[in-house]
Amino acid sequence: MCTANLQKKMKQTEAMRNDERIKLINDMVTGIRTIKSYAWENHYIEKVRVQRAEQMKYIFWLNLVGSMGFSLFQNIGLLAVLAIFLPKWYMGEQLELGDSFALVAMIYYLFFSVNGLTYYSMTTIQ
Repeated sequence: MCTANLQKKMKQTEAMRNDERIKLINDMVTGIRTIKSYAWENHYIEKVRVQRAEQMKYIFWLNLVGSMGFSLFQNIGLLAVLAIFLPKWYMGEQLELGDSFALVAMIYYLFFSVNGLTYYSMTTIQ
């Protein structure tokens, strides 16, 4: 919930930046129709580049927070199993057969999680 709320705020800020950039592009297109002078587009192109650079900062942080939230969601089962096993390991207790199967499942879950995160990060980078 915390990462989703943070993502919501970041997405709103990024959307405002996107709106400002689109407004500049709209002004530029309107200027094309009304003013036919030399080098006027350079003024707007630089403004659009600045807005896009600002927007990309928010997109980067939005994707980073989303990845962290996704990672936490994927690995919560691993953290729960570790919370169960760590006290047993610390006290030197022998693991039972069911515990051993749970450990194998935890290792499988870890690999599944890493694969899911890799897929998510590759699609986010694209």
